Amino acid sequence: MCGKYLYHLTTEIRVNSLLSDVSGQVHTLKRDEKMKIKKIKKMAIEMLKEGESILPPQFRLTIDNEIECIGFNPERFNIFSSKKMPLLLELPNVDTNAPPIRTIFKNGDDLRQDMLTIQAIKLIDEIWKENDLDLGLTPYTVIGTGFEQGFLQFVSDSVTIAEIQYKKSIWNTFSENSIKNFMVNHFKEKLKSNPAKVRSTMEMVHQNFVKSTAGY
Repeated sequence: MCGKYLYHLTTEIRVNSLLSDVSGQVHTLKRDEKMKIKKIKKMAIEMLKEGESILPPQFRLTIDNEIECIGFNPERFNIFSSKKMPLLLELPNVDTNAPPIRTIFKNGDDLRQDMLTIQAIKLIDEIWKENDLDLGLTPYTVIGTGFEQGFLQFVSDSVTIAEIQYKKSIWNTFSENSIKNFMVNHFKEKLKSNPAKVRSTMEMVHQNFVKSTAGY
């Protein structure tokens, strides 16, 4: 391996090392019960800025090494409140006409299980499609970069089933129509400038939801 391939690989390793250090520091600060998440986030951003200063102006991420990024966007940086406190990152794309790259860096979980599960889903999906059965599966990308750390694809513009069901109250969990009502209200609002399209869009979304639920 030589030339630009070696350059990109070594740069990716440096980026992964930086994110591992930032994530490790977040975990350390988390142990201090007096430390507020706002202050932890501020210190993590400072570490990212300091580490970014020794990176090249343009670099690639391991999760998608065909796309070149331009640094980290501190305004869109976040730390999830879950136990392992994953980092939510946004990086501007070199291609100004393309959307920014958004991804999650996780430290402290064995992502090999996730990778194996996603690979199995993709393999099964290919077999189904070869037999003219498309269940609309869209598995996200997971890639390990070291011991108990790596990247996960961030699925933007999405809402969890739990969030839909708990939105009004916990009793909404037992409602048979909570998901359907959410879809209807969501697309009525999204397509309010074109009401005629709501019905056809709802039919398509409903079919995709049913098929993908059966697939997963």
